[in-house]
Amino acid sequence: MSWEEIYELLKKDEGERFTLYQLLQIFINESDWVGQPQQLLKLKEIQTNLTGIRPGNCSGCNIEVLRNLARWLNNYEKDHPQVEEVKKIGRPKAK
Repeated sequence: MSWEEIYELLKKDEGERFTLYQLLQIFINESDWVGQPQQLLKLKEIQTNLTGIRPGNCSGCNIEVLRNLARWLNNYEKDHPQVEEVKKIGRPKAK
């Protein structure tokens, strides 16, 4: 899987509240996980594709996956300025 395919996969809307891309943006901005368990599994799978290393299942391992993918995403967008930038995303405001 190419980096472009991975980037598009992160931005793909799969009917969840947030895309994987949005979840990583929230994690970058708020250090918080608001996604579903299957989305975290998908991110772990993506990291395995990028690094060839399968992450563990502990909470520290999950945080490390989010940090690594956030770092990859920032570097990818910095190296590919033609990629559309998305505004910082936070949690929806309570009504």
